[in-house]
Amino acid sequence: MLVENGTGPEEQIAPMSLGAKTKLISFRVSEEEYGCIHNVCQANGMRSVSELARAGLNLIMRTPSKLSHELVVSRLTDLEARLQMLTTEFRNFMLRTGTVSGRSTTSRSNKQG
Repeated sequence: MLVENGTGPEEQIAPMSLGAKTKLISFRVSEEEYGCIHNVCQANGMRSVSELARAGLNLIMRTPSKLSHELVVSRLTDLEARLQMLTTEFRNFMLRTGTVSGRSTTSRSNKQG
């Protein structure tokens, strides 16, 4: 089943389990939210709001979680270290080849001599 989320392309909703449902989850929504939910159910041929809720929750549970703040900081720190290492290696290369700021130091010494 496809659901239009209003912010991008349509997404495939996870298929429902055909087994018996034994647990109940209950929450309240506004009249406006209920109207929107009901419209999505009808537009997608779903039998009930419960079916839509299960599909949505299944989709969320199957989506990888967002990166934690600590993981992002760790990756940025690693990238900064690698960039510093590359900068150092590049400078060493430039010194070894006698090239500074895009000019060869060997061509300067040849012109002066």
